[in-house]
Amino acid sequence: MATVVWGDEPEERAVVSAEDVREVLVEVDRLAAEHPLIVDVTVDSGDTLGVALGGDVSVLLFGVASKKPPYFVSRGRAPRRGDGVVGFGYFGSRTEFLESQVIPLRDALDAACLFVADGERPGNVGWTEV
Repeated sequence: MATVVWGDEPEERAVVSAEDVREVLVEVDRLAAEHPLIVDVTVDSGDTLGVALGGDVSVLLFGVASKKPPYFVSRGRAPRRGDGVVGFGYFGSRTEFLESQVIPLRDALDAACLFVADGERPGNVGWTEV
């Protein structure tokens, strides 16, 4: 089981499977088209995967339940798009990431499914310790 939380006035939804988390994230992605945002997916262990939604690209963040380092961010494969940064809302604040951390949305959704299924940092994307 996992919990998905998003928004300036946080909304929360419980999910029990990889398919459930994909459905919720696709729904939130559509809602976030004009205002991209990051959702937190937290599994029973307390580990959290942040997933940026609202466009054709994403960024992933991974942290363990203790909230202590190390923290990880996705290592991107997306081509350069402009000024070198992308921004997403995160519970009322804007958070910016380097384009080198951007991954395709499809890979981010797959990563969230893997995370809910096994509770581990997803191995389908590259990671950089921050």
